[in-house]
Amino acid sequence: MPTCVAFGCNNKQFSGCGKTFHRFPHSDAARMEQWVQNVRRKKWQPSKKSVLCSEHFKEACFDHTGQTVRLRESAVPTLFNFPKCIQKTPKPPRKDPAPRQIKPEPTPAPHPDQEEGSSSCTTGDAVVQKEHVYSMSDSPIILKRKLDVALNALESTKKKLKYTQQKSRRLEEKIESLKRLLIN
Repeated sequence: MPTCVAFGCNNKQFSGCGKTFHRFPHSDAARMEQWVQNVRRKKWQPSKKSVLCSEHFKEACFDHTGQTVRLRESAVPTLFNFPKCIQKTPKPPRKDPAPRQIKPEPTPAPHPDQEEGSSSCTTGDAVVQKEHVYSMSDSPIILKRKLDVALNALESTKKKLKYTQQKSRRLEEKIESLKRLLIN
């Protein structure tokens, strides 16, 4: 009993099912390629007995002139119920980027202690470049890793502080209990 090979279609051929089943056009290579593309099954080639049911063809694809319903020569299956993850949706065209307007930045006045021609100013031990103070030297991935390491170190330090406070409290309670024993 042939079964439709389309994704998610469980129609089987039996008498009185009300559907017609159609074999892949192995003799017409161009049409065969269109059928296989439209079925969208990876690394799959239909056998001589592979069929598609009539639900996957538009009504205009059928020839109802005789006693039996036949497909027209140019018929290609186009009606499928694919899940959203493999449906082809046309993407809207991208907009042209807006023209950039570059505004010249005013050059800062040199610091009185700075020599002329020097491109950086020193503040204590730190040397800061004038031009790209706002830029980050590391990529976002590296910065995220550094943040994760810092957060883990913070958690570890918090735990150590908590254990140390508990230990200190216990020792203070022990000292108080020993003092009470000595007084009694």
